[in-house]
Parts: sequence; structure tokens; C-alpha cells
Amino acid sequence: MKTLKIVTYLVILGSFNVPFQANAAIESCAVGWTTSPAQFEGTIQYDDMQGKINPSMHVLINGKATKMILDTGSNVNILWDASLLSETPGSDVQLIESHVASADSRAVAVTLADERGNVLRRKFHLTPSSALAADGYAGIVSPQAVAQDNALVLDFEKNCFFSSARFDIRSDSNLDVRRGATIPNPDGIMAIPVELDGK
Repeated sequence: MKTLKIVTYLVILGSFNVPFQANAAIESCAVGWTTSPAQFEGTIQYDDMQGKINPSMHVLINGKATKMILDTGSNVNILWDASLLSETPGSDVQLIESHVASADSRAVAVTLADERGNVLRRKFHLTPSSALAADGYAGIVSPQAVAQDNALVLDFEKNCFFSSARFDIRSDSNLDVRRGATIPNPDGIMAIPVELDGK
């Protein structure tokens, strides 16, 4: 009976690791961008690949495989599946505003690992369960919150993203880089300028 339990455990463990082992052989997303190694990277998956709708990614949180929404509009990582935690969240309650919910949260540090074995410690905000849990999502990964002060590249052609040490892209002949301006952004909010009808 003990042997059966061990074999069952190994089969279950093996099934969680398959997506990560299979993707480890794929070329790094950072290739062609920088010679610096990626600190964290992931394959972007979509519910609808043609329309690139609902981007998500698979990660390990505290060693447990899970599916997360990839949200460039969020400046914090959010988790609603408390079963992934290995530490007790802090006692301070903070209101989190995101496009999926407005909820009270408590901060907790997690070990976040990508499909290549890169491991980071990052802060997540634990919220009550979300309706998105029924769709298999355990929370939201904010790429910029994962990258922190490092460089972050989202490559929608290769359907991947990575963070690495900062690098200079002006030496790349495939990119048209123009001098721009920066504005103070203490809250880490992202915005993309667009032109509509020449305005």
C-alpha cells in the first residue's frame, strides 16, 4: 500500500513538471535583445492565439505549478489561491484596485519560478477568492512588478517576455530608437501613447 502511494505521488509530481521541462529546450526570449542572462522569463499563452486575447503564463509559486493572468496594466502581483502559500500573510490590510476586482489584500512573499528554473522572491497581495478561479487562474502576475528595477521586454511576436539587467538597445540595427522624455512615475503606472486620426 505504501508503494502505491509513492508511485501515485511521483506520477502527480511528474505531470506538474512536464510543461516546465518541455519549455526548457525552447530558445530564451532574451536572445537577440541582450547578452545578459534573463533573470525571469515566460511563454505568453492566450485563450485565443489569433486575437491574442487573455494573456496568461504558467509559473511555480512556492514549488507548485499554477496558471496566472499576465497583466501589464497591474503594478502589483495578486494571488487568490491561498493553497499556494508557504508563509503566513502580513496582518496589515490594503485595498487593491485592479481591472478584475477591488478587494482588501494582505502582503505575502512567495518564491516565484519560471519554466527555465529562474527563481525570484517577490511580493504578492493575497485577496479573497476570485470568479476567475473557476477558469483555472490562481492570480495575476504583473511583469513590471516581477522585473522591479530591471529591464523588461514583452515580445508579442515570439509570445514571451523576460526581465534582465538593464541594457542599451541603441546598438541594435533592427530597432528604430528615438530620443524621448520621461515623466516621474512613483506609482509604477504604465501608459502607452496612441495617435487616433492624426491627433
